[in-house]
Amino acid sequence: MAGLVGHSFEMGGPSSGTFDDTNHIDRDDEHVTTEVGNDSPTTHPKSDTLISGCVFPLMLQACLVSAYNPSPLQDFCVAIDDPKSSVFVNGKFCKDPKLANATDFFFTGLQIPRNTSILVRSTVIPVNVAQIVGLNTLRISLAHIDYGPYGLNPPHTHPHGSEILVVLEVQCQYGNTVALAGLSSQNPGIITIANVVFRSNPPINSDVLTKAFQVEKKMIDYLQK
Repeated sequence: MAGLVGHSFEMGGPSSGTFDDTNHIDRDDEHVTTEVGNDSPTTHPKSDTLISGCVFPLMLQACLVSAYNPSPLQDFCVAIDDPKSSVFVNGKFCKDPKLANATDFFFTGLQIPRNTSILVRSTVIPVNVAQIVGLNTLRISLAHIDYGPYGLNPPHTHPHGSEILVVLEVQCQYGNTVALAGLSSQNPGIITIANVVFRSNPPINSDVLTKAFQVEKKMIDYLQK
């Protein structure tokens, strides 16, 4: 039989014991003493407790990072390179809204087929804030891609935005293909992976690339020329 009364316990025999689950906290002007159960008391300087309480929230705030395009502070901000006839708001200099016109929001030429006889058999026409100055601060742009048979767009990334690609017309392995890409930035930028890996300056050590791609060193040397 086992009986439990208060904090004392007995386990069917002469053996008995006492269990104390009471937590004790003593304070003075400079220290905080804590005692849990039958453990030895632990004393902490009060300054340590205060520092911990202040530093931890600051560490959480330091982890918050934001990165984004300039926010639109007005309906539109037509980009202009001449600061004498414009007002700087954010992003690029803004043309006086009274001087904005339809051509600031217009681009022509996407309907013209581009040359696809080059090495990668594709041509990309970007349409961002450099081509349509009215896109400044609007966080959107597009690209037009013409693909020839077996054409491709080399692997790449856009450091300032994400991309969605829509194929408008396709004739697999037979004729040209047209696609439009929508991007979530007025100037998404582009980084071609092959150029970064094999054409970097200074070059990446060939021993590293040989092991990474599991090819012979002479192949890496050829690609880095």
